[in-house]
Amino acid sequence: MKENNHQKSNRESKNIVISDKMPGLPYSKGIMASSIMATGLAPDIAYKVAGDIENYLKQNEIFSLTVKRLRNITYRTLKERVGDEVAERYLRWQSLGRLGKPLIILIGGATGVGKSTISAQLANRLSITRLVSTDIIREVMRASISEKLIRPLRGSSYNAGQNLSYPLPGGDPVILGFREQTLAVVVGVQAVMRRAVDECTHIIIEGAHICPGYIDISNLV
Repeated sequence: MKENNHQKSNRESKNIVISDKMPGLPYSKGIMASSIMATGLAPDIAYKVAGDIENYLKQNEIFSLTVKRLRNITYRTLKERVGDEVAERYLRWQSLGRLGKPLIILIGGATGVGKSTISAQLANRLSITRLVSTDIIREVMRASISEKLIRPLRGSSYNAGQNLSYPLPGGDPVILGFREQTLAVVVGVQAVMRRAVDECTHIIIEGAHICPGYIDISNLV
């Protein structure tokens, strides 16, 4: 029997709810698009896919479903619309959320290379609400540590050589100063990382002081 306009309108107006989310979280194209954007898809394409998923659910009269079933439908839709690679990236990102562990992203680099820009874009794409720079950590440490210990934290990373606690003959003061400042700031960085692990909160930490070999993650796992 052909569906009349009243039946069609009634079907399209019904809410889709996630049955294993109390008290029945409604399906949201915005939230779905945001999770799909974590794969690297552009916002307009992600939102279109989220709309396609909603249409599929309503056309098949699926008005209540579990997160797992919705994830599988999303995977199939992505595979059909944009390809296997994006669909697999979606599954990997979703599996991360089920690990019960936080995602901690460290972004380092010299002054002016775009660390802050990339970090902000990445935080938006991955829906990470905590973004901290090592400059902020350094300023907080400067305000809370005694003057005797604060000398390496003065100034920026590029002029840290002017604030060496113990200048060494023959060494490049810029490199020595940066190393000394980094060793001090990393104490704060590791404390922030430890807090993120304890709270199971995703976080991005960016700054010139994020250097391989200086940060010990052995106590975080």
